[in-house]
Amino acid sequence: MQIELSREGVFPTAGDPRDFWAESGTIQGEGKLAGVASLFVRLQGCNLRCKWCDTKHTWGRAGNTVDTGEVVETIGRNIGKMRHVVITGGEPYMQARAVEELVDRLHERGLHVTIETNGSIADRALTEKVDLLSISPKMSNSGASAEEVAATARTVRETIGQRRGDVQLKFVVSEMADGDEIAKHYDAEELGIERSDILVMPEGVTREAIGKKAVECVRVAVRHGWRYCARLHIDIFGNKEGI
Repeated sequence: MQIELSREGVFPTAGDPRDFWAESGTIQGEGKLAGVASLFVRLQGCNLRCKWCDTKHTWGRAGNTVDTGEVVETIGRNIGKMRHVVITGGEPYMQARAVEELVDRLHERGLHVTIETNGSIADRALTEKVDLLSISPKMSNSGASAEEVAATARTVRETIGQRRGDVQLKFVVSEMADGDEIAKHYDAEELGIERSDILVMPEGVTREAIGKKAVECVRVAVRHGWRYCARLHIDIFGNKEGI
């Protein structure tokens, strides 16, 4: 089956000329698995247009279309001792059937697969297969309307109801009011998840911007009993592609 990759594709890969991490690998920078050595697959195409998005080059449908088998082979050549693969975007659920096939083939190799999604698209077959479903619903600070925020919340509730495995909800926070909006739409008890499954991270794509919002974000986490989410990849590498 064909799958459309962004310009990064599978990253980092050995021999990639981008810089030192192409040889040494990279880590998951956010969420429950922050710090875990991982390979990433970035897909092309997104159904949202968040104003603070740091991967706007994935919005259109102008990526590289390849066979899922080729993706698996590239991962196999570069996975080394790592056991984690992260499928991100863009929006992976826009290519649900191809991603489902990719997940199956990665599981055949004994790999743990995380999918990072904005939560606005439901697909039971894909949802049930992934090891960690990382949902990042977009709130009004992304430019989403109240109707869009509510619609995504309904879809996320449907998706979580289909889960039998690990899940995390990850939100970008700019100010204290963002926490109240999140709490309005995402109550951990109603969703059947732990409060620690809800993670909040400060808005920003540079160390400086994140630093300015970090304390406010911690206050949001403490107020609501959620987990603060660092952005290790930016702390370590800065805002760069392919890490």
